[in-house]
Amino acid sequence: MHLLGDYIKEHFADEEKLQQKHNYPLYDWHKRQHKIYIQAYEKLHKEYMKNGPSQDFTLHLTQNIIDWIVKHIQHADVDLGKFVNCMEESHNYELCSQGLDSIQIVYTGA
Repeated sequence: MHLLGDYIKEHFADEEKLQQKHNYPLYDWHKRQHKIYIQAYEKLHKEYMKNGPSQDFTLHLTQNIIDWIVKHIQHADVDLGKFVNCMEESHNYELCSQGLDSIQIVYTGA
């Protein structure tokens, strides 16, 4: 669990630096999503420390990872990657920012 927590925090920090470097328009929103997942990890870590690798813990961990992969990586991180690639190729902020607002709708289910 400690390795997972270290990885999450390091990955998020690196990703947020990349967003700041390219002035990513959804930086604040994306950073809030990271904070939510760190809080979810911390809750899981407490559950693990209290009860060990129980069946409930395993279920919660699996649900959290699936949620992360489906919602965050497949949508938010893919859009971030497209934005960064576009900026590195074209340096056209307005062009690269088109369509990014839709990610918030997909992610929140709104």
